[in-house]
Amino acid sequence: MGKGDRDDEFGTSSIGLTTGKDEKGMGKYAFGSWSVLLAIVFLSIGIAIGTFVDSSSLPFGISSGSEVENVDLTNEITEGGRRMMLEAHPLGGHVERHLLNHNTAYYDTISQLTVVKENGWTYSFNTASYHIKKDNGLVFYGINGEELEFPGDGSTTSDWKLTGVVESVAMDTFELPFGRRLTTEVETSLRATERENVSFEGQGHRALSASTKLCDKNHASDCKTCIETQDAWCSTNNWDSSCIAGCDGPTKYMAKGCKEECAEPPVVSVKAKKTKEVDKKTPIDCVVGDWAAVTGSCSVKAGSAACYEKETRSILTQPQHGGDQCPSEGNERLVECVCEPVCGDGFLMPGEECDDGNAKDKDGCDHNCIIETGWLCTKEPFGLSECTNGKCECSEWGQGVCQQGTCLPVKGSSLTIDCVSDAQCQLSKCGDGIQTGVEQCDDGNTKSGDGCSATCGIELYHSCTGGVGQKTECTKMRVRKDFRDLTAEEKSLYIEAVNVLKAQGVYDLIVQTHAHLTNKDYAHGSSGFLPWHRKYLLEYENALRSADPNGKYKDVTVPYWDWAEDTDLCSANGGCKTYDEKGAIFDSNTGMGGPGSFACSSHPHGGTIDCDDLPKDATGADIAAYKAECTSGKSFTNPNSGETSTLSACSGDVTWGSTGAKGITCSQTEMDEDGCKPIPDNAVGCVRDGPFAGWMSPEYPENKDNTKTCLSRGLNWFIDSQGYLTGSQRLTQIITQQKEYGSNGGFRAYIESTPHANPHNLLGGHIRSFSSPADPLFFSHHAFIDKVWSMWQNCHDHDETDKEKVSSKEYRGTQNGWDDYNTDLVFFFPGESSGEDKCDGGIAGACKTCVEGKDSWCGSNTWDQTCKNFCTGGCATECGAAGEVRPGTKLKPVAAGVNCPSCTQSYYQFDDTRLKPKFFHSIHDLGYELNADGSENLNKPQSYLYAPDQFDIKMKEQKAICDWTETKHHGKQWKQDSRRLAHDNNRQAKPVPKGFKHDGSNRPDDHIPLDENGRPVEMHSHRARKLYELHGQKTPSRLLAAVDDGTGANNEFCPYDSTGEWSSSYNIWRNDDGDLMIDMEYYYDDQGHLMERAACYCDDGKVWDLDHVTCVSIMPDDSVVFNSQDPDTKAILSYWYKLGNKLIEDSEFVKDEDSLQFSLDEMTQRECKLLYNEKSKIVRADDVKDGTGASAPDFTDKNGHSVGPGSRAKFLEGWGLAPCVGDNEKKCIQVGLADDPCDTSV
Repeated sequence: MGKGDRDDEFGTSSIGLTTGKDEKGMGKYAFGSWSVLLAIVFLSIGIAIGTFVDSSSLPFGISSGSEVENVDLTNEITEGGRRMMLEAHPLGGHVERHLLNHNTAYYDTISQLTVVKENGWTYSFNTASYHIKKDNGLVFYGINGEELEFPGDGSTTSDWKLTGVVESVAMDTFELPFGRRLTTEVETSLRATERENVSFEGQGHRALSASTKLCDKNHASDCKTCIETQDAWCSTNNWDSSCIAGCDGPTKYMAKGCKEECAEPPVVSVKAKKTKEVDKKTPIDCVVGDWAAVTGSCSVKAGSAACYEKETRSILTQPQHGGDQCPSEGNERLVECVCEPVCGDGFLMPGEECDDGNAKDKDGCDHNCIIETGWLCTKEPFGLSECTNGKCECSEWGQGVCQQGTCLPVKGSSLTIDCVSDAQCQLSKCGDGIQTGVEQCDDGNTKSGDGCSATCGIELYHSCTGGVGQKTECTKMRVRKDFRDLTAEEKSLYIEAVNVLKAQGVYDLIVQTHAHLTNKDYAHGSSGFLPWHRKYLLEYENALRSADPNGKYKDVTVPYWDWAEDTDLCSANGGCKTYDEKGAIFDSNTGMGGPGSFACSSHPHGGTIDCDDLPKDATGADIAAYKAECTSGKSFTNPNSGETSTLSACSGDVTWGSTGAKGITCSQTEMDEDGCKPIPDNAVGCVRDGPFAGWMSPEYPENKDNTKTCLSRGLNWFIDSQGYLTGSQRLTQIITQQKEYGSNGGFRAYIESTPHANPHNLLGGHIRSFSSPADPLFFSHHAFIDKVWSMWQNCHDHDETDKEKVSSKEYRGTQNGWDDYNTDLVFFFPGESSGEDKCDGGIAGACKTCVEGKDSWCGSNTWDQTCKNFCTGGCATECGAAGEVRPGTKLKPVAAGVNCPSCTQSYYQFDDTRLKPKFFHSIHDLGYELNADGSENLNKPQSYLYAPDQFDIKMKEQKAICDWTETKHHGKQWKQDSRRLAHDNNRQAKPVPKGFKHDGSNRPDDHIPLDENGRPVEMHSHRARKLYELHGQKTPSRLLAAVDDGTGANNEFCPYDSTGEWSSSYNIWRNDDGDLMIDMEYYYDDQGHLMERAACYCDDGKVWDLDHVTCVSIMPDDSVVFNSQDPDTKAILSYWYKLGNKLIEDSEFVKDEDSLQFSLDEMTQRECKLLYNEKSKIVRADDVKDGTGASAPDFTDKNGHSVGPGSRAKFLEGWGLAPCVGDNEKKCIQVGLADDPCDTSV
């Protein structure tokens, strides 16, 4: 029968005999079915001689003449008595010999091993070779790569280790896998077992039962679960070396690793099958190749001050049949080498002055690993350089670093030997004028409020320059705050500046600019209202900042008066009695004072003060205290300056303006018990308390020293006499619902009418006239109106529109050529009289006729200032006045006494050059103040922002309402103008590269490069942190935030903080051709070459720190407001939630914006009901729609002279806010637009 016939007869259960050689020259052994007969014979012999023969393996794989013996190696080697054998010694006696140290023939006949583990898992394999280790250990090698090791002396059964287990190998015959690696522990010969292998039906092994916990993705186990839980990447990919490494412990992707879960259970039993040797082979010795260095392996070895490279060699011939073993040192070794220094790798080597683990400048060790001037760096060979910067305080100031009481010179230092050894050396500290790595700034002092705090941190609203190793210079940013939120020092400085400006005569000139007829006609009731007053406020603020030549007021800004917040406080507390009850700005000690004085008052309305006609008591008698002050004056201490003076008697002085508030009568009991003070109808009084007490307010500054007109306010500030000021809910409604600027409708008309007009109309006195700026309240009131405009612009993203591309929705004039976008704002000043002064009511002529035609009262009375105003206004030609001039011809630096005999020197210059509305479109793009020669002063930017108050911060949190605070998007231009890097001045723009990932560029996950396995590449800063950990050193604070990708290119993503506290992004915009453009910036690469890259800007209102490493906040944290324990703040937050969020949450609409639109009107109406409730007893007087308001006559004084509009409707009409009639759109607003929502809600 041929070979093929036998194969067919026995199928796959029998393997044909072959004697051919394989490619390596090794014989392949196979066994035919004839072995069964021989097996039976030998089985009989085995039984006869008493040797146990395992008949279960006889049908396959037993060589003719072989017998099989089962041996329990657990007993034989580990625990049994046969482990020790006695041998006769030549000198007598016996020597104890270990079984493993002799009788190798014992192991030569082991052909198969079976291992059983504690969990019942069983594995059998055919052996190929073994070697005996020098510590009496033993290693068996299986033909498929298995290794079974017994450690040696002192070991137990559980110490047996099986590795290299395979699942399935399809093999028809068995090849001895020589060429295995050796370990350095091999001492005796590696021997091949000299016997035929026992067959496992086509495989060299078999797993008999159960399953072990292996480090393998394909086996469900605790190990697999642990690996894929700690490194999610392993769960969706084939396991790479990093996954497998997790089986042994922590990796760079696994914080803990899975060593315990992946450990295999211990061995409990090892059994062997021994076969009788049938052939003796010629021993073959081990042959190895020469050592060869691994290219590129020369590098620093961690923990040693030397470089090493790897050398390897190969085993050319494996030892067999008892041949000589391979060399004990193995096939790999490390040898010293000379390696090149790599700047930034964290190992200081020859050729480097320092190496701090990065290639950055300004941290002591620059990108070329050269110590920077002013720094000291450690120089431990092969160590990580730690650089410090400071200042030694020795016998004389010298730059150095103080360590352990000794001043060590830094690079570039000129310290003398005496200074270096000075025992008085002190550590560098905050306030020494040198910023160190742990300081945000150091301006040479420990005073807060100057931009760099007492603890060397950059303060809110300040822009600083400098950097590590330099002295910090800070300037205060132009930020307008809520008066309520000013510090005591800020309030005092502002009020002081106002008083100084008043003393210079400049203040009254600014007032006259607003009152001038030509200006007031344009600036009210037109689209120019908002940009005109933005320009006007800016000029006033610049005048304040210029009031002291030494710069004392250089950082002063106009605080805004959030009267809507005052109204909300009243609502939240169940109502208020007076306007000043919750208004911080009216405080007599820290604010601007309250209503007019009873002792220096007139009625009805403004007029000459008569000390015999002051408010009277319940019996009708004069109140003695009032009359005493009126006739004799009073002692007064200014609450702001602390100066004590005498306010002069006011008899014969003149109050100004009017008031619609009726009188108050008091019974004697109310006066005695409740402090009720009787007030005549429409009473107006001088301001005699607060920091502006005693102010006199002339129309013409040159008459200032002779004026009799006092700063005036209404006496009756009781809310139940006139009604509340507009609340925040109404403002929210206007800001959100009005999408366009409009002409006689839209946002401008809505905000100018009732919200803007009410404070003017209801407080009375000067502020109810066109001379309203005579009262400093005016500027804070209009600062809030300007803020609301900026809020509306932010809300609808109008503020970022280029001023050259503004559309009609952002600004629309009422008449072309008058108040359109590109026509000059109307700013004029009356000219000087030419020749004879004709402004005299006693001189007949064209001037007298014109004036009396303008105001009939002037024809029958001695001309007052109102009459004289026509001489330079509407009757300028007839009265001989020169033509109007620009304000800059009068508002300019002049010597003392020029503006008025008692005026001090002034330093302010009005800017007549920028007058178009487009120049004032955005508060973030207002250019710079001018120098004396008309050039721009780049150190004095005019752009500003409004600091958020409680109202803004709460609205920011309210669902569906737009965010109008200065955050990530808004204020971009302002923030760019405040850049603090030198190279920021070298900006340019380029087209966005094709494929550039600009969408969501502030999200780093979109832009982090991946490695070959698809895993994120470790960032430079993370690597730097590990270097410090490697050297056992504390990580510097500058590395606690991730800052870049290490390339400096910024073409994939912008810097961000790994903790999520800040991020940065690109500025991408479209040019005139519609192409996407991106801002670029210059930087120096690692070779010192000037390069360019995409410029990154901090998000969320933050700015770069002084070294362009971290984005820092210059805006207050919202949590300060939300966590405030101030009772007023808590009341407002609670009120807004109940009134706003609750309505939105209860809405049935799905979309937030729909819920908001549905809720805004209801929120406003509920606000009205809270204000005008039964408890407050306040009734809303609607004189706009009651049929009498629009036709009410003007208020007149005792002499019958008109002093102001006689109703709210007439007040609005006089300010150009009457309802439009017909096709007219100029100086009017749409019908019903001025209606107060509270008119119909209560």
